[in-house]
Amino acid sequence: MSNFKKVTAVAAAFALSLSALAFAGCGGNNNASQGGGNAANTAAESDIYDGTWTLAGMIINGEDMSLDDYAAMVKEQSGQELTAESFQVSYTFGADGSGTLSMSGIETPFTYTSDGTKATVTVAGVDSVFTYDSAKGVIAITDPNTGYTAVYSK
Repeated sequence: MSNFKKVTAVAAAFALSLSALAFAGCGGNNNASQGGGNAANTAAESDIYDGTWTLAGMIINGEDMSLDDYAAMVKEQSGQELTAESFQVSYTFGADGSGTLSMSGIETPFTYTSDGTKATVTVAGVDSVFTYDSAKGVIAITDPNTGYTAVYSK
């Protein structure tokens, strides 16, 4: 598959699961989205998110789904030939309220604020909310349009 087709296929798949980046309007006035860091984060709060979180699976219609199963579902729905390796997505959170979204080798900067177990991530001016699940040690974001939840682990 050509690089263009691969990027297009991955982008289409993530439109299904991660469109929260484009459509979630969590509102609020957060300092990070204004260009500054997040001085309000306490060490304990930022420690939850600090580091790199990689897409590990999906929750669709209440069922945990591996990336292999998700790739198969996308293939069935769209005809795109994908594998779990096609879904190379990670968020790297820094202690200063900034970070990098990496998707299939393309990196995009973001800012974030955290309030306990929730982090509001601002990518290209659009806010999305991640929630930390301490029992599972993962963070998750749910697309309000599809109800799909992307789950990330360290």
